[in-house]
Amino acid sequence: MNNAGILGAMGNADAFIRAVQITGDWPEGEHVNWKELVTQTFETAEECLNTNYYGAKRMVETLAPVLQLSDSARIVNISSFLGLLEVNNAGIGGLVLDSDAFTKFTQLAGGGFPLGEDDWSEISIPTVEGTKECLNINYYGAKRMVDGLLPLLQLSDSPKIVNVSSFLGSLKVNNAGIAGVILDADAYTRATKLAGGDFPDGEDYWNEIETPSIEGAKECLNTNYYGAKRMVEAFVPLLRLSDSAWIVNVSSLKGLLKNVTNEWAKGVLSDGDNVTEEKIDEVLKEYLKDFKVGSKGWPFNMSAYIISKAAMNAYTRILAKKYPNFSSIAFALAMSKLI
Repeated sequence: MNNAGILGAMGNADAFIRAVQITGDWPEGEHVNWKELVTQTFETAEECLNTNYYGAKRMVETLAPVLQLSDSARIVNISSFLGLLEVNNAGIGGLVLDSDAFTKFTQLAGGGFPLGEDDWSEISIPTVEGTKECLNINYYGAKRMVDGLLPLLQLSDSPKIVNVSSFLGSLKVNNAGIAGVILDADAYTRATKLAGGDFPDGEDYWNEIETPSIEGAKECLNTNYYGAKRMVEAFVPLLRLSDSAWIVNVSSLKGLLKNVTNEWAKGVLSDGDNVTEEKIDEVLKEYLKDFKVGSKGWPFNMSAYIISKAAMNAYTRILAKKYPNFSSIAFALAMSKLI
């Protein structure tokens, strides 16, 4: 196991501590002068490269013959978040934001994302420079990365490319999901207070909080289950190239089987030995069919969300059997707050 390495510079501990106290985090931003924090020379830079990269490389080469004798050899190189490449990220807003105004309008929206034009006229200050930077990073930056990866993707029989958008975009894949209903933030806040700060339960509460629709239910299933499923299928060819592939699907405590009140659906989704993708499709089709005619028996609140997450959990079990060399888990998040 290789160590974290050396800094490659002589640090001023007092100045670094002051900078951390100012930022409350890793020192960065306009208030931080790194020339005060560290002194770098050619000798320290050369020593840093020799230790952190070439030293680790030499150790791997030395131990490789021994590792080849093992049936479960692992090489763990300790890197750093400072070595991350910022490519194809969620993007930047291209605006100067007033954090106080954003906080104010978020509170007025009941903790949700501010959507009103009047809100944003006070929150954001657009500039030509910011707009140019936004386009260069969010579109052209992603395009450059895709162009760079095309030679690798062309090695696959069926290459697929998925760009991960921020929640402001229209593409939602393998994210925490959408609720599938129109939510009344004020009613939700009142119900949460009446529930002592916990997630509101009870059909009377939710009759006031949510407005369901068949369109919302379809979008919820398409985003939370089929969107995640499509992303997994797109990345499987690349994951197969890895010796330690992971598939982590973001589920929810609302997706627990105890919340699936339709006994037939619960039986299908809980049968880990026999559940298939086709059977999951049957459950979702039956749910939408019943939704249209107003049939009872399904969850009384956020039913599309609950069914989509229960389907996600069942699908993750299928993945574990289908790809035994992958590590597949469904990570459940508690819905303590709706955003």
